[in-house]
Amino acid sequence: MGDTISPAFADPGKYELWDCKKLETERKNLANRTEELQKLMDKAKTGVGGSVVAEMAYRNDYVAVRGQAHFADEAWNNNKCTESAPEVATLSAAPAPKASKPKANPKAAKAKAVGKPKAAAKPKTASKAASKRAPASDPGGAAQ
Repeated sequence: MGDTISPAFADPGKYELWDCKKLETERKNLANRTEELQKLMDKAKTGVGGSVVAEMAYRNDYVAVRGQAHFADEAWNNNKCTESAPEVATLSAAPAPKASKPKANPKAAKAKAVGKPKAAAKPKTASKAASKRAPASDPGGAAQ
């Protein structure tokens, strides 16, 4: 299991037009993925037939990610990119947002204080509307 990079697993022109900021993010993602695959391969090797499982399950992805990382690094160097300074988060710099109380509805508060229950509007049903239109002598409402 050599660490050779096969050009068949990666596109050499993928990163040619990328800017440094995008390349930096991609390089970090590829480094994380490479580390993850390496850990999975190491874990698989501890089991029964592990080296075979590691080769079959993870090796192609590992080689592909390594190839992509190689071409991303190459584009990084060609663009003469430099690492950006890590952002320093300070707790005292940003004040914590104040929790706001929800505003109470003055009408609802007044109704509760007076003790008057709100009357619910009753929707008209289809049977009431039909009985108003139908003549009194025709209970089915068929003759109009």
